[in-house]
Amino acid sequence: MASDGNKRNVPIRVARRLPIYYRFLRELMENGVERISSAELGARIGVTASQLRQDLSHFGSFGQQGYGYRVDDLYREISDILGLHQRYKMVLIGSGNLGRAIANYEGFRRRGFHVVAAFDADPDVIGTRVGVLEVQPIDQLEEYLRRIKIHIGVLTVPAHGAQKVVDTLVRCGVKGIWSFAPVRIQVPSDVAVEHIHLSDSLLSLAFRMRQAAIQAEEDEFEDA
Repeated sequence: MASDGNKRNVPIRVARRLPIYYRFLRELMENGVERISSAELGARIGVTASQLRQDLSHFGSFGQQGYGYRVDDLYREISDILGLHQRYKMVLIGSGNLGRAIANYEGFRRRGFHVVAAFDADPDVIGTRVGVLEVQPIDQLEEYLRRIKIHIGVLTVPAHGAQKVVDTLVRCGVKGIWSFAPVRIQVPSDVAVEHIHLSDSLLSLAFRMRQAAIQAEEDEFEDA
């Protein structure tokens, strides 16, 4: 099995499926599964065997025909492709309910993502604690970033303040932005951004529920 986790021009749809593969492979390992075929793994994840093999082909050669994949080997390979072999330092900007939930989620730390500082503009929040971290004033963010190398900035701020914060992060060398702000932010081409819109996900769920209800009505009509 050989892979190249540094390949570029990977379609975004493939990049978004990689964490799903990683998560399912981890579950398989925890359940003692040692080997799995592309058809079995694809069925668990919700893609075809052909799609699974095509996704993985962007990164190299995996598995053996007639044998399938060693779960632990494929898990390690995808972990490496995702860049999970290193520790990421994250800074939280916006220490309200959502920010605190993110900072306190133990699952991120287990995967190497550590919130090492928290900032806010609200005087009532500054000086309070997020876990073991004391929330610092937002006007001290740039000075902090000049001293401490940060890999990822986590934004849980209102739309009107997001771009200014992002500009500070970029100016100080932060190369990853995980944004929950309800606005599209602008960054240079060498900075990666992941926009998370929670309301979009909820609206998508409502649509799928509606579609399922319509399908159920049509099936009931056909059976009548």
